Order: sequence, then C-alpha cells, then structure tokens
Amino acid sequence: MKKLPASILGICSMVAYVHAQGSFIIDSGFNSGDGSGPLATTGGLVYVPSGGTWVVDTVEDINLGVLWGTSPANVTTALNIDPLGLNTGIYAGTGNWYASQPTGELDITGYGSGALLDINGNQYFPPGQAAGTTIWLVLQGWLGSSTNYAAASIAGQTAPFSITLAANNNPAQPDVHGMGALDLGILIPEPSTLSLSSVSAAVLMLARRKK
Repeated sequence: MKKLPASILGICSMVAYVHAQGSFIIDSGFNSGDGSGPLATTGGLVYVPSGGTWVVDTVEDINLGVLWGTSPANVTTALNIDPLGLNTGIYAGTGNWYASQPTGELDITGYGSGALLDINGNQYFPPGQAAGTTIWLVLQGWLGSSTNYAAASIAGQTAPFSITLAANNNPAQPDVHGMGALDLGILIPEPSTLSLSSVSAAVLMLARRKK
C-alpha cells in the first residue's frame, strides 16, 4: 500500500482542523416581537431609556462588543467581530461593531424590532473552541462615537448566556437569540408623588428647626 505524500496529509489535516472549528452568527431576529420586555432573561431585544421607561430600540443602530468564556464566571475575553477589517479610521483594528462603520450598519434597523442582525453574514470563531462546544457570551452595547464600551456614557450589557458552537461548514449556524435583554443607558425613573411628598416633608422639617 502506497503512503500518501506528506504534503497531502498536511492539507487533509488542515482541512479537518478548519472544519472542526466551532462558530456562530450574530442574529437575534428570532426574538422579533417577543415582547418579553427589558427584564427578559432570554429571547431579549435591545432597549433604550425614554421618558422614565424602557422602549425597544427600533431606529438607532448601536455599537456592539462581544465577550466570551468557557463558563458564566469567566466571560471576559473580547472576541474580534470585525474579521473582515471593515472598520476604518480611529475604529480600525478595534474588533467591534460600530454604527458609523460597515460593521454596524443596519444592525438594529435591519429588522426594525430591536433585534440584532449582522448584515455582513460573518461567522465568528472563538479561538480554540471546537464544534459542539458550549461557550458563554456577553453582548455589550453602547451609543455614541466611543471606540469602546468602557468609555461610553450610554451603555449596557447582557447577562452571560450559553451557545453551542457548530462546525464552520454547517449551513445551520447557532445564533444569539438566547440572549437576555440588552438595556442601554441608565434608567432614571420619574419622581413619584410619594417621593416628592417625602422630599417636601423633609424640607419642611428643616425649615421648622431653623426657626
């Protein structure tokens, strides 16, 4: 029996390795119209604060970053979600989606329902993770021109959620519809009548003490 040349064996090994890599896509369109609200722990959408309440983001594209880990406790590694190098200028090489760049264009308005959609159709590959592996993700979103989540003033992130990776040549790729709600910004409730009454009472007590 003839042995295969080493070069052919090497190529076969590379092909097997590539096919073994686990991947997923960024698409939560399955959650469109879910209606579970800003406290959703799964089936979540993107929400922004408005008038003392949360509303579904159906208009404004957001900046997005992704962290991943092998358990809910270690979701701290940033994942490059600009594998095609589409970001330019100050955003080049930062590895996130940006609303002002081709990476983030139409991420929300593609569905018009608060759902995320990667219009570039990329598959994402957590390094060293094989198909069939379950990993954990955290999606970080923010508004504005900041190049990172930490520096943004209107930002929020999901709780860790799990996803089981598929082979990169599998046409049925797992998506991120298992995410919880992604609430952007700090929600400051409008003062209630009771709160205003309490403040008024405190002010009156101080005024009486000064007399």
